[in-house]
Amino acid sequence: MLSPRLLPAKPLRSPAELARWPLLVLDPGVRGGEGLNWERWFEFAGAGRVEPTAGRLVFSFVDQTVQAAIRGQGVALVRSPFLQDGIASGDLVMPFPALRMHSGYCHLLLRHPQAARRVQVAAFLDWLLDQFRKTPRL
Repeated sequence: MLSPRLLPAKPLRSPAELARWPLLVLDPGVRGGEGLNWERWFEFAGAGRVEPTAGRLVFSFVDQTVQAAIRGQGVALVRSPFLQDGIASGDLVMPFPALRMHSGYCHLLLRHPQAARRVQVAAFLDWLLDQFRKTPRL
């Protein structure tokens, strides 16, 4: 993801072109950052080994990474749920939307069958599932 202000006049043709900006990434030592790195993404995207020409910025928090991308400080590599607001507002764009690498994370909803019959629990579950349905798919 990156700020639309960074996009060149001509569309990007290759994922390797993203290396012209600083590559923003979550520290691999931070929970949730493991396995999410630019080397892996460039391999996944078919670009092979890509050396960043503008360096890297490593962050300890996902929201710092996203905010840096919104401010135009580079290209962010974070899981898509953290980008939905930025995309919806137009503050971020996904230059290669078809190249989404699976992170291995998912959401699970567990409910006890007896508790789910309670009116307030059922209402909450209905609301929660409705929120998931309304969330745009990236």
